[in-house]
Amino acid sequence: PVEGALVSITGSTNTATTDQDGYFFIEEVSTGSRDLTITKENYKTHKFLKVIIEEDQTTLVNDGNPIIINAVDEKYLFDSAVLYYDQESYQDALSLFQQLLDEYPESGYRENSQYYVAWCYLSMDDYTKAIEEFESLIINHPESELRDDAQYYIGWTYEIKMSLHIQATLAYYTVLFDYPNSQWADDAQLGI
Repeated sequence: PVEGALVSITGSTNTATTDQDGYFFIEEVSTGSRDLTITKENYKTHKFLKVIIEEDQTTLVNDGNPIIINAVDEKYLFDSAVLYYDQESYQDALSLFQQLLDEYPESGYRENSQYYVAWCYLSMDDYTKAIEEFESLIINHPESELRDDAQYYIGWTYEIKMSLHIQATLAYYTVLFDYPNSQWADDAQLGI
């Protein structure tokens, strides 16, 4: 049983917290179809849609069966962060990617998370921080297939976003010399 999970339902300002046995009770809920949400830090949010509330009736959620809420894991963090990123909610995505990097130092999602962190900053117009994060990927993941992408986008950020053409040219030359077979080689040559 999970104690201390917050339970809320649409149609009521009342909430409940699960007790030591995982049970909860919410009074004074409007009748009709309602959505129930269970949240707890470090656990996945669980929602029950269209819970039917009838007048003068006690409603058992999930037919009275236990509700399983799982602890947050690295895959959940990564998938949730990507969803936020795709919805252009970059600050939320950044927070989850950073949480994954902080809490799962051995995760297989680290290099992709690092790449997304850079793109979050780039999407939020923090170009200096984006370049730092791309450089961090190159330094900390020497076997990553994303290194040439990161190096190219360092040059692209200098050129297109910051109009720093000398730095852009140097970054593009690094793509050509360090990753001569990169898919970005032609683009880097064009940038030069």
